[in-house]
Order: sequence, then C-alpha cells, then structure tokens
Amino acid sequence: MRCERSQARPTFSDEQAEQIFQTTDVIAERVRKIGGTTLRSIGHIGRLQRVEDNDAEFITPADMLAELREDNGQLVASVAISPQRA
Repeated sequence: MRCERSQARPTFSDEQAEQIFQTTDVIAERVRKIGGTTLRSIGHIGRLQRVEDNDAEFITPADMLAELREDNGQLVASVAISPQRA
C-alpha cells in the first residue's frame, strides 16, 4: 500500500534497528515471566491477526487515516474486553 506522498518504504539505521530488537526482547521476557507465550513464526502472527490487511495498490491519505482510526477502535475494544487486563 502506498500513499501519494510516499514512494519508498522507511528504512531504519542500525542503531534504530538495535533499539527495536532490544525493546522487543524485553517485552518477550515480560510475557514469558507471567506465563504467556510469545510469537513463534510468521504463520503464528497470521493466525493471531485481528486487523485485516489492505493490499490495495493505492490509497488516499484520507482513506488511510480512516482505516487507521477504525483499526485503532477495534484494538481498543479488544483490549477493553481482554480477560487478562492488569
């Protein structure tokens, strides 16, 4: 999916990539400490996915924002009804 203003995908510096990796590792350790399971594969991610993919070749900025707002609403609703809220 691309927007009229964006032609290239964002890239991360090595430092940014390392920060993301470290943060992900900390989160995974916390999940394991409370007895949860972490993601194990791309297929596992697909099975757990709650937000639908949009494989459109092009989407206007307004439509992109509307879709993001809807996705965020679904996320908030799913967290609100989660039995494991702390």
